[in-house]
Amino acid sequence: YATNSSGTGYGNVDSFVTTKYFVGQAIGGGIVFYVDPVANKALVAAMNDMPKGKFWPQAGNPSIGATDNTMGGGDINTNKVVTYPGCQTDAIAKRSKDTTMNGVAGWYLPNKIELETLFAQKSLPGLNFIADATTLGYWSSTMLTGTLVWFHCWCPSVPPSGATTPDISMR
Repeated sequence: YATNSSGTGYGNVDSFVTTKYFVGQAIGGGIVFYVDPVANKALVAAMNDMPKGKFWPQAGNPSIGATDNTMGGGDINTNKVVTYPGCQTDAIAKRSKDTTMNGVAGWYLPNKIELETLFAQKSLPGLNFIADATTLGYWSSTMLTGTLVWFHCWCPSVPPSGATTPDISMR
């Protein structure tokens, strides 16, 4: 309803939600690839690949429970990896947390669902994915087993999982 000097008028009730983010928006050192309109939060991907590396720098692949596959859960998984004994040095998860890109620090490895969502948006301007023979795929933070971590591969002949030791890109 609306009230003014002429009285009160009644009409249809309309409700809507506004968000300050939109997919494709350049923000926080990257590009928004997912928006949760209920929580009014966005997930941002780096505009360029970060250095390649191994998921575990040492032999022996522990199972640490990094299995959160909810939107936003990649940060939880990455923190589990980073705090695991022996992974505080050169594990790719640690390097993602230590990286500053476009003035923003504290990046993390996306989980399986976040990475799949990101790849569905890979044609967004500014994401600069390199789909060639030098980019085998991209790490996720989702553990499958104590020896396998889910990763997304450009190659259709390679399943989306792999050992924890090849040098693979991170986004």
